[in-house]
Amino acid sequence: MNQTNPSTEPNPSHKPQSPLTGVRTIGDVISGLPVLKLKPTPAAETEEEWWRRRRIAELREKCNAPPRHWKRRDLDRSGEWGKLEKAMLGKLGKGGLLAALVGVRGNGKTQIGVEAVRYTTGVLLLPARFVTVTEFVMELKGT
Repeated sequence: MNQTNPSTEPNPSHKPQSPLTGVRTIGDVISGLPVLKLKPTPAAETEEEWWRRRRIAELREKCNAPPRHWKRRDLDRSGEWGKLEKAMLGKLGKGGLLAALVGVRGNGKTQIGVEAVRYTTGVLLLPARFVTVTEFVMELKGT
C-alpha cells in the first residue's frame, strides 16, 4: 500500500521559514524601501543666467520693499494707474531718480513704488530702494 502522510506534503500557501531566525533576506530589505522616481535635471543654466539671478537676489534683498506689496502679482494695469506706472518705469535707468508719490490714501502709491523697484532690480539690474517719507526724513536728519 502506498499511503502518503498528509503532514509531509508541501503546502503551496505556506512560506518556509528561514533556518536562521531573525535574519532578513535581501528581498525583505528591498521590499521595505520607498520607490524613488527620478526626474531628469533641467539643462544647466549658463554662467550669465546664474550671475543675473544672483544679482537680482542681492538687489532685492536690499530694496526695503514692503513684503505685502512685493508678493502681489495680480495687478490691474488698465486705466490711470497703469498709465502712471508705465510713465514711471519709462524714467528709470537714465541716471539717478528720486520719486515722491503723493496722493490721498488708498490709490496705489505704494504698489507703484514697489513695481518701480521690482523693474529696476529685476530688469535693469540696478539698485533701488523703497522708503516712506518718515524714513527719508529721518535719514536726512541723521546726516
